[in-house]
Amino acid sequence: MNGFTIYKEYYELITLLTEREQQELLLAITKFMFEDVEPTLNDKQTKIFNNLRRPLEKSKKRSKCGSITNSKENQEENEMKTKKNQKEIKTKSNESQKENENKTHQDVNVIVNVNDNVDVNVKKISLEEIKGIVEYLNIKSNSHYKYSTDKTQTLIKARIKDGFTLDDFKIVIDKKCEEWLGTDFEKFLRPETLFSNKFEGYLNQKITAKKKTLKDISMSDIDRAIEIERKGSGLFWQN
Repeated sequence: MNGFTIYKEYYELITLLTEREQQELLLAITKFMFEDVEPTLNDKQTKIFNNLRRPLEKSKKRSKCGSITNSKENQEENEMKTKKNQKEIKTKSNESQKENENKTHQDVNVIVNVNDNVDVNVKKISLEEIKGIVEYLNIKSNSHYKYSTDKTQTLIKARIKDGFTLDDFKIVIDKKCEEWLGTDFEKFLRPETLFSNKFEGYLNQKITAKKKTLKDISMSDIDRAIEIERKGSGLFWQN
């Protein structure tokens, strides 16, 4: 306990003693209250103390209860502070998580938008243009490849996506037909070879043109020339 109260009626009793007896009694009361020491007094002092004992003990008890109550209140206050801190930490954690989720969502949107823009900017090729490429190859190589096969369309679209043009396909077909026709490599004059990932190499290949004499020109060459002339206006480019 931190202290106790002496009321006026206590004081009036104590003043009945001599000054020295008063001092002794007050010291005895103090030790009783703070140290739980039973006093050793004379008869007059003992009689007055016994009259004060009950209210003093009540005061001591109230003080102890107050200490317990304060301790309990402090404990509850600390628990409330702890819970509040935990709630604040959890709130901040949730806010941080939401912020990260929003940032991730924004990043995803950026990626999607960029990809969308890329897709929009990539040149599209129509089915008619694909048909024109394959028909030109068939005429030049005397073949019968179909433009409608998934593999052929995928290869042509892939090269267009790489940035090559329709004229580039004509150049590659012309170069490789000139190089391979009449050789063991003639069998490779096909979409899966010409339009593969080697396309750029074929496009930039330097080929020395072979001049054919009248002796070298066959009926099939003449037929191909006539066919090209006849269908030229229907292809995707002009010769």
